Amino acid sequence: MNNFSIQQLCHINKPVYIWGARALGCGVLRLVQRENLNIKGFIDSDKAFKDRKILGYHVYPPTHLKENFISEKPYVIIASSTSEYTISRLCEQMGMRKFSDFCTSSEICGVEYIIDIVGACNLACPSCPRGNYPDQPSKGIMSLKKYEKVIEKILEESPNVSMISLYNWGEPLLHPQLQDFITIQKNKKIFSSVSTNFNIKNNIKSLVSAKLDMLKVSVSGYFQKNYGVTHFKGDINLVKSNLYKLRYFMDKVNSEMEVEIIYHKYRNNTGNDLEKFRSLAQELGFSFAEIFAYYNPVEKVIDYLEGRGVDKDMQLIEELFISIDEAISNTEKTEKRLCPLKENQVVINWNGSVSLCCACYDPKKTIIADDFLDIPLNEILSLKHKNTLCKTCMDYGIDQYYFDTSQRTVEKNII
Repeated sequence: MNNFSIQQLCHINKPVYIWGARALGCGVLRLVQRENLNIKGFIDSDKAFKDRKILGYHVYPPTHLKENFISEKPYVIIASSTSEYTISRLCEQMGMRKFSDFCTSSEICGVEYIIDIVGACNLACPSCPRGNYPDQPSKGIMSLKKYEKVIEKILEESPNVSMISLYNWGEPLLHPQLQDFITIQKNKKIFSSVSTNFNIKNNIKSLVSAKLDMLKVSVSGYFQKNYGVTHFKGDINLVKSNLYKLRYFMDKVNSEMEVEIIYHKYRNNTGNDLEKFRSLAQELGFSFAEIFAYYNPVEKVIDYLEGRGVDKDMQLIEELFISIDEAISNTEKTEKRLCPLKENQVVINWNGSVSLCCACYDPKKTIIADDFLDIPLNEILSLKHKNTLCKTCMDYGIDQYYFDTSQRTVEKNII
């Protein structure tokens, strides 16, 4: 463990760049804003951010940092969970020193919190446990009163928390009080993030009114033929209509909300569907990110690797752009490695129970605490280390499965 902290960073009188303009970087932005640091902008190599602003700040390519390093003498906070090591090496190659000139988000932010405020979903996607898992947990929504108590405890135990995501396996836009949840976070100056399938007919305007920081929209095809298979029960025309409505409401109030369309790539949707959605995102001024579709949850991946209970999912598995076997074969399986989902993440379900991590699902195997409010944070983190599913996951390298298939693409385009 290092002793570096956000408080020490406050005493470093340098302009600050955040390397990583997606959710993690935006969370870091809110944290350093609370400390009144001199923020210059974001650094990101993704061409989707070219000539764009995120939450009011310019996004520069890595070459900007190299060209202005001597004149600006900047400080860099690395906010990329998949490429932290690679970017750290690039900073060192530019002559930057660890802690004196750069640090990572995990070293100043601590634990990441996920609160699944809705324990249900309106779709049944075959790659998601809401659609493929035989034993479903109880359904419900978190009360606003419960949420306020959870936030209070989080800030007491993790004062440097940078972001709280209001989703995991559920569809947060189904919550009738979503706007109130977002407003509470905004008042606490905590970055608020919501991910949705956008197959809804209300709550769109309220997202803008509440000044949500980031909205992620999950899609897997521009036309219904492909989308309807991998977003089962979904209507892509409704999604596209909602995106136009969202743009309209945002323009009415000059909203700076960051909207990111997440395109899940399968073997059957990387041609015209992909390009059409990329063009739509560009037309609307929204970010566009391509990711490889994954097979979820962890328990299902273990079943696949051990040859049991996945016959009904084989059609989906065969459509994955990168096969499970290929992805697992490229993961690191050293005993000393750390899993960020194990070390720096707490997942709170709608009823207050705590799950092992965001990638697991079965309540019989993965609930480590019945109520987040009753157990100290250090005890929760200790219970995560004792769970046997966690060891099985890491023995197979599944913990890196959710990073590596995208990481190889990211690292090729870092600089």
